[in-house]
Amino acid sequence: MKKLFYLFSLIIQFSFIQQIYAQQYFSENYGLVTLSTPTYFSQTISPIVKDGQQYYHVIERYKKDNILKLEGTIHHQNLPYAFIGTIKTYYPSGQLESVKRYDHKSRIIDKAYQYYPSGQLESIKQYDHKSRMIDTAYQYYPSGKTQMIRYFPQTETDSTVKYIAYFDSLGNKTLDQGTGFIEFGTPDENFESGKMIEHLQEGEWTGKRRLLDKKIGTFKELYSKGKFIEGTLTKENGELYHYDSTNRDVQPTYPGGVEKFMKLVTKNYSYSKEALKNKVAGIVEISFVVDKNGDLTDFNIIQDLGYGTGEEAIRVIKKSKRWTPGLQGGAPVRVGFSLPLRLSASK
Repeated sequence: MKKLFYLFSLIIQFSFIQQIYAQQYFSENYGLVTLSTPTYFSQTISPIVKDGQQYYHVIERYKKDNILKLEGTIHHQNLPYAFIGTIKTYYPSGQLESVKRYDHKSRIIDKAYQYYPSGQLESIKQYDHKSRMIDTAYQYYPSGKTQMIRYFPQTETDSTVKYIAYFDSLGNKTLDQGTGFIEFGTPDENFESGKMIEHLQEGEWTGKRRLLDKKIGTFKELYSKGKFIEGTLTKENGELYHYDSTNRDVQPTYPGGVEKFMKLVTKNYSYSKEALKNKVAGIVEISFVVDKNGDLTDFNIIQDLGYGTGEEAIRVIKKSKRWTPGLQGGAPVRVGFSLPLRLSASK
């Protein structure tokens, strides 16, 4: 007898890898490696008990100088990380990077602090019990000067972000009470700027963004009373794309939808004799990329149960039809996915 259950999550960034009671080693992008290959950081997870409840303490350290990278508590051992309580992250220099709090459902709550590598405060944000930003949020320049002040009402009748003030790097106020000129992002990668009237984008906005295929594109977009109308994207190689709301940012899709894709996986997955004999149970997670043509490539076993369970998952996924590729700014892009499969095998 065999059983197969599935969990499906479509994400751009690949999920974190977890093991309990063990120390493992990872690349900078959270790829699991061995000590014989370049290692960016190590991860140790161990069980703890708080108030009669089972939790897990996680510590990550950069390989260089064994500097602390992350420390906190995991609420349970399922993928992805399910934090609870205060979580702190650190830069490779050892400087504090962020401080966040999570509730018992692993939702970020209360005040969250982000810091620049220099140690200067970068932002302060407040979250409610549903992880929605609320109240006043502050953004600062590396110099310590205030950059932007926003207000998030989150009431039953109004959830529109209010842009209270924006200052340029010299301290000049260019936006006041929702009207004026404002900039978002960082000029080196993701950046946009334009005019606002009464808290809504208006007229032409320009900027650049790092696309999902790692390329940089510059864009121009037209807005009317906060509504996006149309835009153009120019890639580094000079390719020009025109887009509107229908093809601005589109996720890859499988013919017939996600449910049909999962039916394909569950129908065709087969346990090896060794897997059945050893009654394997747990999660196998596979990452893959939908390329610009809709073909699947770059398969990787993120989490394996052994006995060929990961290889079998890849074999089945490869049987899928060609996907409709994802779009960003009207341009086809490579998009990464993660597929966790919960397996339970018995004779």
